[in-house]
Amino acid sequence: MFSLSNLIALGCIQGIIISIYLLLIPTPSRILGIFLLLLSINMCVNFYIDGGLFEPSMHVMTVWESLNSYLLLGPVLLAFTIRVLNPSRTFTKADTVHLLPFLLYLIASLSVSPYELSTLVELKAESLQQVSVQSFKDRFKIIPIATGLHFCCYLLYCSAHVFSTWLLKKKETNTKQFVYLSTVLAISYLMMISVFVVSTGAALMELEKTHTLLALSNLSTVVGIFAISFLLIYLGNPNDCPNTNAKTTV
Repeated sequence: MFSLSNLIALGCIQGIIISIYLLLIPTPSRILGIFLLLLSINMCVNFYIDGGLFEPSMHVMTVWESLNSYLLLGPVLLAFTIRVLNPSRTFTKADTVHLLPFLLYLIASLSVSPYELSTLVELKAESLQQVSVQSFKDRFKIIPIATGLHFCCYLLYCSAHVFSTWLLKKKETNTKQFVYLSTVLAISYLMMISVFVVSTGAALMELEKTHTLLALSNLSTVVGIFAISFLLIYLGNPNDCPNTNAKTTV
């Protein structure tokens, strides 16, 4: 019988497929591919862990979850926004400052001896195995909240930048260009809103964690992935968008 969980699984598979396709095309399509790949993998891994299917022997999944790749979503979203609005903009070494939170988190996670690192991986695997029995209240911890706020800051900045560019360049902008940007931003907003609403509502009502609730928190992301798939078929890839000659700074 088809369920919401099946739909989430299909969304993850679809997201990975179109990500691979986009990665084979130069930027900005390649950047969009990275963004969707991060979303799809994280959605799949988290749904798998929350659903109680994780086993300590799944080392690849343990390492991936330990990286906190959510810290990459904001910088990648910003890079996509800049490259679509101004294809002539070249990224410099100074732009790597946006990767600093992720790099610091990674360095902090790896700055131990090989023996301690192995022990940390084992401890992480054991903690991940307990996630499925934890309540929704356990989601409201410092690192997840800080990571969410990090992405929200980038999301708001990108939204303001797109809107201000549209106001200044109404007559010069390309419709397809803003359709892509608006869709990606809408996916991001809906993803954050749905996760927050489901987690907060379930925590306040003290609901048990179920596959249906987990699927609902990811449903908007899946819808967004299929929306991107439709745009690729109907409009072509983002590289087909002409340059608006917008001047972009970070």
